Amino acid sequence: MGIKHFIHEKIKEFNPLDLETFRMEVKNLPQNFEGFRMVHISDTHLPRMAVLSGYLTYRVKQQNPDIILLTGDIVDRPAQVMTSGMKQLCKKLAKIAPTYAISGNHETTSGQIKDWYKVLEQTQVKLLDNRHHLIIRDGGSMALIGLEDNLPYQTDFIDHPEIRESFFRLLLVHRPHHWEKHYPQDEGLAPHLILSGHVHGGQVRLPFIGGLFSPDTGFFPKYDSGMYRTATQGKLIVSRGLVSAIKPVRINNRPHMAVIILTKATDSE
Repeated sequence: MGIKHFIHEKIKEFNPLDLETFRMEVKNLPQNFEGFRMVHISDTHLPRMAVLSGYLTYRVKQQNPDIILLTGDIVDRPAQVMTSGMKQLCKKLAKIAPTYAISGNHETTSGQIKDWYKVLEQTQVKLLDNRHHLIIRDGGSMALIGLEDNLPYQTDFIDHPEIRESFFRLLLVHRPHHWEKHYPQDEGLAPHLILSGHVHGGQVRLPFIGGLFSPDTGFFPKYDSGMYRTATQGKLIVSRGLVSAIKPVRINNRPHMAVIILTKATDSE
C-alpha cells in the first residue's frame, strides 16, 4: 500500500465532513441535464474552516460536479482576505468545475469587499451578486441567479427574457430566513430552488428538534439544515456550513456540504 493510498484511507475513516445528497426532480428537464451535479458550499469562514482545504477539495472532486456554488461568508470578518487562504481554496475549486459565488454578511461588513471581488476575479470564480448566468446545453438553459447579502429579490435585475425562458431557475442567497420574500407573484421569475447557509445549523443541534440558535432569528431557527418545500414555492436547501467549532461552539453539528442532482420528474410529480 502506497503512502498516498494509506493517507486517503485514514481520511475516509476520520470523515470529518457530513456530505448530504439531494435529488431534485425537475419538470421538462432536457436530456442533456439529466444527472447534472452541483456541489453547494457555504460559510467556510476562512481561516477558521473546520476541515483542511486539501481535504475539502478532495471530497468535492469525488462528487464529479458540473458546477460548484458558494453561498457567502467564505472569509471570516476579522481575517485579512488576501492572507486568509481564500485565493488557494477558490483556485482549487475552479480547477475542479466552474465555480460561482455570492457575498455573505461577513464579506459585506468587513470593509474588504473589493479585495474579495479581486480574489474571485484572479481565481476565475464567477461573481453572482445581483446578476445572473446561464448554463447552456443542447435542449435548454438553466439560470443561476445571485443576491448580494441581505437584499430582496428585485425584479429590476431578474426580469430578463433568458431567465424566463430557462427550464430551471436557481437562486443563491446567503440568509435562508428571507425565503418567502424570494418568490415574486410572477411565476416566470420565481426560483425553483434556493441555496442558502448563514445559520451554521443552529450551532447546537438537539435530537428530534434541530438547531438551537441563530443570531438573526433567535432560538430554534425555522430553516437551519437540509431541504424545505411547500406546495407552491419550490424548494430551499440550507447548508450548515464549514466554520470551525472553536467559535461559535458547534455541538452535534458536523461540518456540512450538499450535493444536488437534477433528474427528470416522473409523470406523477
